[in-house]
Amino acid sequence: MAKTIAEFGKLDILINNACGGGHADMFGSPGYLRSYEAFMKAKIGHVQVLTQLALPHLELTKGNIVNISSIASMLPEPAFMVHCMAKCAMDMFTKCLALQLGPKGIRVNSVNPGVTRTPLFERWTGSTERLDFLVNYCREKYPLGRIGEPQDMAEAVAFLASERSASFITGLIMPVDGGALLVAPNHRD
Repeated sequence: MAKTIAEFGKLDILINNACGGGHADMFGSPGYLRSYEAFMKAKIGHVQVLTQLALPHLELTKGNIVNISSIASMLPEPAFMVHCMAKCAMDMFTKCLALQLGPKGIRVNSVNPGVTRTPLFERWTGSTERLDFLVNYCREKYPLGRIGEPQDMAEAVAFLASERSASFITGLIMPVDGGALLVAPNHRD
């Protein structure tokens, strides 16, 4: 944070995009608790630390925070339980901060991507065949007929970070998913 302030003199926008944490073991397995702790620290713990460091600077500029979460916060999936839980925590962190920081003029929102073509996603799929299968599945099932691209997420973040476009928006959890939540078989309203 000190380096950012030294370089730019102020902080207007904090974008929390926590990634990593490795693979979380399935609930009930011997390694679950250890992997749970590491995963939660990577996905939400570091976000809290960085936000805490940024807060005094955002108060000075009446800046805003955009958290990157996931539609996994809205779709229960036992195979990705810890990821889903971490993203639920991110969404609630967003909402609670919006309430806490709104009176200080700081807006807090979240972009919740669906399947998005990134190097991490391509590594996660593990093979060209699996990647092609998922891309084709999304093309057939999603209302917009494709997976997300990094530019889709960047545009959503830019919109929420903009004082011109989104100055009266705070506490928003914005799915950017091509309509995936509309057709998800395990989505519970």
